[in-house]
Amino acid sequence: MFSNIVGEGQRIPFGSALATIMLLISVVFIIFYLPAVMKEDK
Repeated sequence: MFSNIVGEGQRIPFGSALATIMLLISVVFIIFYLPAVMKEDK
């Protein structure tokens, strides 16, 4: 029981890091994608 709680606890920071990295990749993609779309629109 206790080892299971510790195991789950160790995985939480990894999930947070993964979510943060995915968020950063998405933001970078949006920053490059939006100006290209805006240029085509004009």
